[in-house]
Amino acid sequence: MDEEIHAVEKNKTWVLTSPPLKCNPIGLEWVYKVKRDAVGNVTKYKARLVAKGYVQQLGIDFAEAFAPVVRIETIRLILALSAKLNWKVFHMDVKATFLHGELKESVYVKQPEGYGKKGAKSKLYKLSKALYGLRHAPRAWNLKLDVVLKELGFKRYQHEQAVYVKSREGSLLIIGVYVDDLFVTGSIEVAQIEEGIVIKQTAYASKVVKMAGLEECIETKIPMEPGLKLYKTEGGAEVNPTLV
Repeated sequence: MDEEIHAVEKNKTWVLTSPPLKCNPIGLEWVYKVKRDAVGNVTKYKARLVAKGYVQQLGIDFAEAFAPVVRIETIRLILALSAKLNWKVFHMDVKATFLHGELKESVYVKQPEGYGKKGAKSKLYKLSKALYGLRHAPRAWNLKLDVVLKELGFKRYQHEQAVYVKSREGSLLIIGVYVDDLFVTGSIEVAQIEEGIVIKQTAYASKVVKMAGLEECIETKIPMEPGLKLYKTEGGAEVNPTLV
């Protein structure tokens, strides 16, 4: 929680001020999460300060919330191209992503629980940058990232708004954007070997199996009933006689 508050203040996300008349401040809450790697080992205990953005109204508190993300088909294409040309693949996760998105609207939030300023309980924080939970935070971050990448010489691909390309002296660099993950989506694990690139979702699959209570089930490569018999028809196709 201290690290989160430090990141917010270091990034100059807000300014403590007296609230204006007819101000409806947005509340804040703490969200806790245990992050694990692909095999289930704890890698980090995370505390996130989140705005209760569900009270915001489109057209009143913000104008637009849409932010493009790269499609899974595009990710597959990029990975296939990288494997074919033997390119290195990197996955970058932007820390405190939404804190970098700059706000144009006037947004006021209450002081976070446990971190109120002594002698200033009646004051509010005016946001200059986005917080997690705001409905237009993803768009604010995407607009900021778009500006930065273009300043670095990247061009947004016309037919895929979440893909950026930079070409110079015969070299090509491609970046795919999925919210705060660059090049590949955050829920996909990437392993690069001599034979090519492997994508998998071991951690997610294990989580689903556990939620369904199927951890003790016997594994099988063929999804059929045990002892199921198939019979050939005159056309040569095999069918289950109970379905005929």
